[in-house]
Amino acid sequence: MTGPVAGDRSPATILIPSVHPSLDGHFPDRPVVPGVVILDYVIDAAERFVPASFVVRGLVQVKFVRVLLPGEEASIELESRDSMLHFSVKVGTDLVARGTLRLELVAGS
Repeated sequence: MTGPVAGDRSPATILIPSVHPSLDGHFPDRPVVPGVVILDYVIDAAERFVPASFVVRGLVQVKFVRVLLPGEEASIELESRDSMLHFSVKVGTDLVARGTLRLELVAGS
């Protein structure tokens, strides 16, 4: 992957409101932000970080360590290394998720 210089980092902040449509039924008595929503925000952050158009070709490794609750402010950190885009999502210093995205740059971008 070409794009950011290896080791570059990019922080982003997210906050999922309690009225987010994904929370309906996930779970009725104690809503938690679905992992797929967290990953969607990670990809959005990657789109701002990588200076070229790309397609996500895979999630090499993803681990969810704790739930993200609606209304919690989380930070996303991205790092380009080993031709991959590594990410972590944290609430304060608490790790929510970490993983690696395999990206394929789109020709002509």
